[in-house]
Amino acid sequence: LLRERLPADAPALSPGEIVDPSGRVVGRHPGVAGFTLGQRKGIGVALGQPVYVQRTDVGKRLVVIGPQEGTLRQRIEAEEVTWVGRELTPGEELSGRAQIRAHGSTTPARVRALTPETVEVTLEAPVSAVASGQVLVVYGEDDEEVLLSAWISHSE
Repeated sequence: LLRERLPADAPALSPGEIVDPSGRVVGRHPGVAGFTLGQRKGIGVALGQPVYVQRTDVGKRLVVIGPQEGTLRQRIEAEEVTWVGRELTPGEELSGRAQIRAHGSTTPARVRALTPETVEVTLEAPVSAVASGQVLVVYGEDDEEVLLSAWISHSE
């Protein structure tokens, strides 16, 4: 689908290197667009232990693979926030429970408004494979009331 929608010379569709966390080249790939954070199957590289996509860099055409621990993220930035009820002003914080995937569990989190449309979320415990473009939903501490939803733009 991406190959049909992106220009043929798009960096995400250009071949590049697969590297381990130290930067050692361990393979090649046909395009970063074919990889997702946390992916384990279909990487095309065998290192004698399970490896996961830890991150991609479209500009450098790199796919970084390594142990599953490298997919864990605890800090998230999200944009295009839709507030439900009270909107936070920049610098204000609230506690809640964050959900990353539609059927994923919630985890305690601290939310800080960076701008009216952008938040920083710090998770109490790291979550695997938080990727840009996923939807973040924050519930009240009772896990019932939706406080906000937003698009994840960055995680670490």
